[in-house]
Amino acid sequence: MPSQNIISYGQIDKIALPDAWVKVDASAPMSSFSCEYYHPHNYKDTRLYLMGHNPPLDDITGNGLLKLIKMAAHDITFSDFEAISLILRGAEKTENFLLKSVMPKNHNGKDVLIIEGLWKERKYDTFWVLIPVIDNEHNSVFLQEFIYSSPSNLYQEFFYNAIQSFDSIKWR
Repeated sequence: MPSQNIISYGQIDKIALPDAWVKVDASAPMSSFSCEYYHPHNYKDTRLYLMGHNPPLDDITGNGLLKLIKMAAHDITFSDFEAISLILRGAEKTENFLLKSVMPKNHNGKDVLIIEGLWKERKYDTFWVLIPVIDNEHNSVFLQEFIYSSPSNLYQEFFYNAIQSFDSIKWR
């Protein structure tokens, strides 16, 4: 059962993280994003990432993400990802990423886009949540991410822990 708590990570007011997972701060000084990740004590390649991006997304990417989270899952095609290619870091290319599912969802009161797939070269399965953060005052969209990624042979072993953490999120 997750028990560690993080308070105030971007739009996440509270998240319960799995017991015995180790925190690593992966933010680079002066970078445009913050990142911290957690991994099971003896499995450093299995990771749960929390990421926040600053500055806001450009208009095409921000509007593309907002459009995707309002679409029905069965209407989304791989080509719909072109508008958000800047945030997919290569996952929009079929030679890099095997898309298993994509699902817009209202998760605990917040609209998100959930992507599941396999990074082909590294053979890492990924549960990836794109969380748009709308700034109405400045008419802009920021991005926050929740990512669970693991070598394929370990993915299911820790998936339940990652999903418990995701389900525990309380938004601001």
